[in-house]
Amino acid sequence: MFNDLDSKTKLDQELSKRAAIIAASKVLLAKKENIPSVFTLPEADDKADPLAGLRARTHTFSLERLSAEPTAKPCLMGRFPIGCTTAVAAMGGAGKTSWLVLQALEAAMEGHHTVIVSAEDDETDYQAKIYNAIFSHNLFNDAYHQYDANKVAGCIHVLNLKGDGAKMIRDAGGSFVPSTLSLDLAKLIQADYPAARLVIFETVSRFAGGEDNDRMEALVSACDGVAIKTCAACVVVHHVGKAQSRDKIIDLYSGRGGSALGDNTRSFFVLTRLDSNYLGETPPKTDQDDIDAGRVCEVTHVRYSYGPTVPPEYFATRHGACFGPVLERLEVATEDDKRTARRERIKAVWGNAENELFDEIKRQGGKVPKKHFEGKGAGIISLAQKPLRALIQDLIDNGHLFEVERKVASGQKAKYITTIKPCQV
Repeated sequence: MFNDLDSKTKLDQELSKRAAIIAASKVLLAKKENIPSVFTLPEADDKADPLAGLRARTHTFSLERLSAEPTAKPCLMGRFPIGCTTAVAAMGGAGKTSWLVLQALEAAMEGHHTVIVSAEDDETDYQAKIYNAIFSHNLFNDAYHQYDANKVAGCIHVLNLKGDGAKMIRDAGGSFVPSTLSLDLAKLIQADYPAARLVIFETVSRFAGGEDNDRMEALVSACDGVAIKTCAACVVVHHVGKAQSRDKIIDLYSGRGGSALGDNTRSFFVLTRLDSNYLGETPPKTDQDDIDAGRVCEVTHVRYSYGPTVPPEYFATRHGACFGPVLERLEVATEDDKRTARRERIKAVWGNAENELFDEIKRQGGKVPKKHFEGKGAGIISLAQKPLRALIQDLIDNGHLFEVERKVASGQKAKYITTIKPCQV
């Protein structure tokens, strides 16, 4: 499935139908293909111009060029700019690899190839995720996704570097520069997979050997080089930091380690698990149980340098047809859906708090001072003090609790809350 190139003729026909992206991509490549790489600038000697490489890469804006309307940056599926690097950051287990497999399948359905360069998973892991995305069905026997295996066949290629310790950058006298691997990868893709428009690297920490700013910047430079030489979009996969994950920080700097990854990439996605404290920028239609169990993730496009970002997407993790999960795409909730969900959440929270309240009164002998649930005592019930007061008053108004006054040792009267009717006290 991954290396079958027999469908090359059919692929070329499919690519020709996508003239806008492919033509723009070929123009981009044509401008670059005869220009010496920044990694292999001509060496100075008596016969060659030592500045030839730099001169070839220098552009002057004439009046004619200034007057010409710029063409849009070629971009794959509105997410991944051609000739640039995109970053995807997520906490472990959030579904980032499964989401990227969906992107590879979407690209395949449009006739584009994808090369996945992985130091984390092997080809069998990706095969399982691809199989699940194509063949998994829900309880109603509806397919989670509409992918055609015949169109996908031969379009996804996995380069397994797991366990090799391969790095995209190397130390050159105290600074980091692209390694031989990055140059060889560009040559391999050009030679064997010329139709590749998406190149995915998993993961940043494995290919950079660290997460400081110098390594991040060098890794993006290496991936940019691969993207330019192959006329593709490169994607690097990264993990978010613990604090960012806990606090639901969703921005360019959600990734673990240095900030250079967000600063230097041209498109940036963050995958975030939803919970009761963060229900998403535009909450999806889903069961609260899925959110409470951490099965729902939000994909946020926080940056795109060449145009508008795509709206947030939502997915729920389900059991796949074979080993491993599959992502189910969720619809965004309407205003009515949001109101219904909000009422259900309030009902669930108040129901739990009500049970805790009655249990505490029972433990205190069926009657407690009203102040018992003020201040430090409010921590007994899983509600903040203001909504707890509202809950108690609601229970009193509806005859489920009763408020009575009793004299205390000082002779003053104090208010009590009881489950017993006043005539029975």
